[in-house]
Amino acid sequence: MSKTSRARKKGIQLDKLKLRVMAEYGSSGIWMIGTIGYFRHGMVGYSSLKLSPDLAARFEQWIDLYWGMLEDNLDVDKFNQIGRMLARELKTHVGQSGYVEFVPELATGALGETEIIE
Repeated sequence: MSKTSRARKKGIQLDKLKLRVMAEYGSSGIWMIGTIGYFRHGMVGYSSLKLSPDLAARFEQWIDLYWGMLEDNLDVDKFNQIGRMLARELKTHVGQSGYVEFVPELATGALGETEIIE
């Protein structure tokens, strides 16, 4: 059984998490930082984090916006503003002892510098 499967069965301890908010096509936009099996990080589902339906829906809408990057019609500044706001709400959800960072998009399609959410 994988570490993520065990975490789901046991319930994730929110205040111990290290999370990254970063857009990727078809993802939740939330990534667990740290080795998960053979991988350096792993996508985390909304239900595993016990996010409210409203917050989960706003993460889904944010990822839906990201598809605009493929068509060169994404307002990167607005996209990053929304992402930062979601990261702050995720930080509130996991608590002060949880770690949350945000990785912004650049207009070039590259990633910006990681921002730690306090």
